[in-house]
Amino acid sequence: MDRKPFFRKPGLAIVLLILGIGLYYSFVQKQSSKLNLGEYTKFPGYEEERLALEAFVNQYFIEDGFFRTNLTDSEQRENASGEDILSESVGLLMLYHLKRDEPEKFEIQVNILTDHFMNSNRLVKWRIRRGSNQETVNATIDDLRIVKALIRAAEKWKKNEYEAIAKGLSTQLLMHSITKDNLKSYDSPDSPKAPFVYYDFEAMQLMEQFDTRWNKLSDVNMENILNHQVKGLPFYEDEWFTEDEGFPTIENLMIMMHLSEVGIKDYQSLSWLKRQLKQRGLYGSYSAAGKPLNAVESPAIYAIAACIAKLNNDEELYYLAVKRLKNMQNLESNEFYGGFIDLNRLSAFSFDQLFSLLAY
Repeated sequence: MDRKPFFRKPGLAIVLLILGIGLYYSFVQKQSSKLNLGEYTKFPGYEEERLALEAFVNQYFIEDGFFRTNLTDSEQRENASGEDILSESVGLLMLYHLKRDEPEKFEIQVNILTDHFMNSNRLVKWRIRRGSNQETVNATIDDLRIVKALIRAAEKWKKNEYEAIAKGLSTQLLMHSITKDNLKSYDSPDSPKAPFVYYDFEAMQLMEQFDTRWNKLSDVNMENILNHQVKGLPFYEDEWFTEDEGFPTIENLMIMMHLSEVGIKDYQSLSWLKRQLKQRGLYGSYSAAGKPLNAVESPAIYAIAACIAKLNNDEELYYLAVKRLKNMQNLESNEFYGGFIDLNRLSAFSFDQLFSLLAY
């Protein structure tokens, strides 16, 4: 029997050719973006503020490389406080030393990680206290951030041992912190599915070199999160948050940051952020209509917005966000100069300090 020609009309051939070219360039663009994951634009200025903050952190937060959670001591409770050292801080500090090209300081954090933070599943305890060897679960978001830092450092400084640690964490995460096509919040059989903010897509894409399952996990969940975005806003409908609570700004900006790290551009949300910063600022939570539900500001909100600006090469957004950030920094001539601190209560948190270092 004669084989019928596939293309019966020239028009169909042209359409399919155009589609093929489009798919090819989409593929090339996706592959090219993976070569420069999480690349931050360097905008000039604010070096004095960064140095002041770094000096404050070195004096009040860091001891022998360990980064405490709060300025003031307190008994250990369910929530992190005082002398607790968080896996979150280890990962953020790693990223800062990577950004500043400080391999010796990065190595200190790697040693703290391997000597003090590994739990029985060979994942990262979400918190420790010096002098205690208490077993805890991990926080999957922090393991992913640490893996990201390790893989990038391994490439930057040619350290095969960092890649080996990252590969080990990748294996254990797949074993203990994944359920079907979702991340779990922590490495326990009864862990719930992780909230959207836990999906560090850069880390997941970097781990594809160790196991191709990360590719599917990244693609499936990225699509799911983007499908749950509130149109035109940097907010994502996550079942972890109730309608009454609204959209917590820090968590939702971190989701946008994770998407930006893998090249997802959201020009509508960037424009919305700039409008807010030109007007009243950014607050702690918002409604689905983009209206603030409280008047709470925090350094972390403006710092994460500045990081988003760097990832999107958006100079206007960067300077709008960092101007607000600087206004919250203690630049008065006192013993706590340079820190993000409530001087009335002498309260200062690791998260604010570390994200602000990354922002500057």
